[in-house]
Amino acid sequence: MDFREFFRTFLRPNGGPTDKPYMMIFTENDPSVHNRWFNPNLAGSYAPSSLRPEAPLLKVVDVEGKARDTRYSLKARHWELARAHLAFTRRVPAIHLAVVLYRDFAIEKDSATLEDVVTVFQHEFGYVLSGQSSATDEFEHLYSVDDEILQSSDWFEPLETP
Repeated sequence: MDFREFFRTFLRPNGGPTDKPYMMIFTENDPSVHNRWFNPNLAGSYAPSSLRPEAPLLKVVDVEGKARDTRYSLKARHWELARAHLAFTRRVPAIHLAVVLYRDFAIEKDSATLEDVVTVFQHEFGYVLSGQSSATDEFEHLYSVDDEILQSSDWFEPLETP
C-alpha cells in the first residue's frame, strides 16, 4: 500500500475538514486545534527537503534519492527504533491505535470484540506470521495490550438501519 492510499484509508475521517483532511494521530506536542490535522500535501510533508535532520522519523527510516526517485525503507530492527524515538520509549497501546484506524469500518459480527479488532490490525500490518496465530516479537516489543480494556464491551455501537 502506498502512503497516499494508507492516509486515505485510515487517516481521512468522514466529516473531517476539507483543507486538512488527514488526522494526525501521533504528535510529540500536546494535542491542539493546530496539530490535529496533516497538511493536505502529503508528499510535501514527507519530502526529503521537509524532513529536518533531527526528525525522529529519520532515526527509524532511511531516505534515499530526491523528488519522485525518493525511496523510504525501514532500518534494521525498526520496531526497537520506533519505540525509542517515535513512542518515547513507551509501548503504543494497540487497542487504541486499532480502534482509531478501523473506526469507519463496519464489523459484521454480532459478537465482535476488541480482541478481534487488534487481531485484524496484527494481520493487516504484518505482526502475525503466515500460518501462525500469535503476534510477532516485534509486535510485543512495540505495542501493549491492556487485558482489562480488551475485556470491556462498550466500544461498539450497532449500525442503525432505516
